[in-house]
Amino acid sequence: GDDPGASTAIELVADNAVLSNGAQIATASIGAGAAGAIQLSVRDTVQISGVDSTLSPSSISSTSGSGGHGGDIFVESSRVTLIEGGRISSLGFAEGVGGNVTVNADTVLVAGASVGGAPSSIQTQTLSAAGGTVSVNASSVMVDTLGLIQTLTNDSGSAGDLTVTATDMV
Repeated sequence: GDDPGASTAIELVADNAVLSNGAQIATASIGAGAAGAIQLSVRDTVQISGVDSTLSPSSISSTSGSGGHGGDIFVESSRVTLIEGGRISSLGFAEGVGGNVTVNADTVLVAGASVGGAPSSIQTQTLSAAGGTVSVNASSVMVDTLGLIQTLTNDSGSAGDLTVTATDMV
């Protein structure tokens, strides 16, 4: 293609999506290529939980390399549950710009940590470029013991905006 190091987009439509024991849906770029977007449209439940034997978390993630743009992640479902270190994240390394993460659901639960202590999370993260935004829209959003919804930077980059909208309970 015209964009060396780029990855393609992933689109998944299902009744339920369960990622456990380190299972991943991921896009990544190397160099200046852009990471592909990830779109999940799930009728009932998205559940992301646990780690594999090397403590890599179950996740939906998009990661950009040096100079590439992270892919946007869009998850739509009745129920989204992240437990035992499950993660939805867009990461920008080096000069890579982070993608945006959007979760639309009736209920969202982010709770607990993995065996290795990594928290369950919905997040964007960047180093020295602009970070992506996190937007969670639901009737009920529960962030419990060790769970995180966050945007962060680990260096000179700017963290993205964080918006949580709940019509009934936060």
